[in-house]
Amino acid sequence: MLRFLVPGIIAIAQPALSARKSAYFTLSIPRSGGLAMVYVEHFPSQMAYKERRRAHSLARAVLRRRQTQASTVPYLAPGEALRGKRRLCQDKTLTETEAAKGPPIVQVAREWLEACEAGRAERPPLEHATVQFYRGNVETHIRPQLGHLPIRSLTPDAVRAFRTHLLQESGLARISAKKVLATLKTLLGYAIEEGLISLDPAQKVKIGMSSRDRREMQIHSKADMSAILAAAARLRASRHLQVQRTWERYLPLLHVLVYAGLRLSEVRGLERDAVDVVSSVIVVRQRADKSGRIGSPKTRQAHRRVHIPDDTTEILKNWLTSHRHQIVFPTQTGHPLEAEEIRKRLWLVVQKEAQVRVLKLHSARHFFASRQIELGCNPKELAALMGHADEAFMLQTYGHLFQDEETEAKAKARANALLLVSPCGDNRGAAGICIRPKQFFGRLIFSNPTTKVAP
Repeated sequence: MLRFLVPGIIAIAQPALSARKSAYFTLSIPRSGGLAMVYVEHFPSQMAYKERRRAHSLARAVLRRRQTQASTVPYLAPGEALRGKRRLCQDKTLTETEAAKGPPIVQVAREWLEACEAGRAERPPLEHATVQFYRGNVETHIRPQLGHLPIRSLTPDAVRAFRTHLLQESGLARISAKKVLATLKTLLGYAIEEGLISLDPAQKVKIGMSSRDRREMQIHSKADMSAILAAAARLRASRHLQVQRTWERYLPLLHVLVYAGLRLSEVRGLERDAVDVVSSVIVVRQRADKSGRIGSPKTRQAHRRVHIPDDTTEILKNWLTSHRHQIVFPTQTGHPLEAEEIRKRLWLVVQKEAQVRVLKLHSARHFFASRQIELGCNPKELAALMGHADEAFMLQTYGHLFQDEETEAKAKARANALLLVSPCGDNRGAAGICIRPKQFFGRLIFSNPTTKVAP
């Protein structure tokens, strides 16, 4: 209707406008009670016309804002109490129902990650690798499934459904699903601290790990590890100049992994001053994360002193004289070696060269622990050597290795004492009952000769 009306209005107003040199005008048709009123306003210049348009736009924006504020309430920023100061967060307004449910989980997760990077309250900033791990879990699993939900509308049923998704639909291993759920619980703990929620809906939602889900610890035997060290020595003495130069660095690194039991990050971050060539001691006081950043060790107990064999000390001493970098095992620019380089170019290559089964690099640390246990190291001493947080974790990991010869002898004696009858030898068991085997309806049975048995 309007597109047919406007040309007619312009035609009517044309005689009045033709006498003017400029023809800047506005046309508005307000509707009231079904009656359309037409207003034509003329402007002497283009500047006046633009000013009028700008004033109209500003007035309409103010009117829309007032209408919106009449039906909405400001969003409470994280950490602000309901009776405290209120402010708009990121120029967003929520309805009363949405404000009662709180901000969406994806926004809380974003603020939580920023707090992890910057540190909050009395807690220091988390390491870059830890923040990246949390961010990956949020972006890959939490945000697609729960990110749209308001934080206060998250229920235990929704968390249980999320757990079912992780275990059945995401394709994750059970241990990985457990880590994602732990990330969600840490996020909800931050929401509780900030006053966004009062109860944790994921408190009773867990992913258990049975003994069948735990993989058996794989450790190289002493013969295999000897073959690995011999293969590394052969590569070091190679006639190929490039291989020889490469293994001049890899051989001492391998000795530190095998004979000191350090974590890979601790070996990569090992500094020159931490190697005492006089006392044959390595002092662990820093580590390098995946991106090569130098920081504190994994735990407080990871600060430790580890004695190494004299031959390993001599190898390290010769290696340290070949460069002047502060890092013991640096790249050509003085930065820590990449973890993937050590795994693929050192550990994988030397295992294939030694023709032994290929295990993960962390198995070298397990081998160090098994050798210490074999040589009589008690649980408390081993926990200090390995840098574990407590003895309980160490026993959970290596407890099955604490079996000395005396314990084995006692166990064997108890097993023999359990025997009541013996089907071999003179057919007399520990209880003095004489028995002999008979075939009875396809079953092998043992009977007392004084007892009559049907043939």
